[in-house]
Amino acid sequence: FIANNALGSNALINPQEDATLESKLFKLLQNNEVKTDKEASLVLYGTAELSSSFRMLKSRFQKKLFNHLHLVRFDSDLSINFNRAEHKCLTLLTEAHVLWMASENKLAVKVLLKAIKIADEHGITTMKVKALEQLRKIHIDASNSLGFEETEWLLQEAYQLERDEREAESLYSIIIISVKGATVIKSQILDEFPPIIEKFESLW
Repeated sequence: FIANNALGSNALINPQEDATLESKLFKLLQNNEVKTDKEASLVLYGTAELSSSFRMLKSRFQKKLFNHLHLVRFDSDLSINFNRAEHKCLTLLTEAHVLWMASENKLAVKVLLKAIKIADEHGITTMKVKALEQLRKIHIDASNSLGFEETEWLLQEAYQLERDEREAESLYSIIIISVKGATVIKSQILDEFPPIIEKFESLW
């Protein structure tokens, strides 16, 4: 996944390099040349004994792989638009939070407004709520009563929508798990479909 979707220029692990142990281990795994720690240690260190050096390499390597997950691109058919949008929102929320911690509130606001726009375009209420909550914090820090009031109004509206969506998702989950259960449970849930569908329509 990382090999196919990581950004081209990346300082974490560069598969094009041969000098570092991380890049060597990356290629061994990518080419399916090793399957166990001992096999990897034998190739990299010349011994199958799992030394402290190998364990440190493995820990460091794993951390760098996880860091790559923050830098993958979703410009292919890897995922549907909704998931790409949700991933983008999460990235923007992280950026905004770090900017807020660094007291760069003006930049944080710009980033949060981008996240809110994407969330609105794709109907991702949870992401919108998180962005508005962070925006509210910034307005409180700045004693911006006008910005606070506007954000609070939008947030209460989003909270209500989020409650409705969560109730609908809970109903849907109950139906799905029931349909996948025993035959007797399936027949029972069918009798409950009309009121459940009415509830869905009401929430919608």
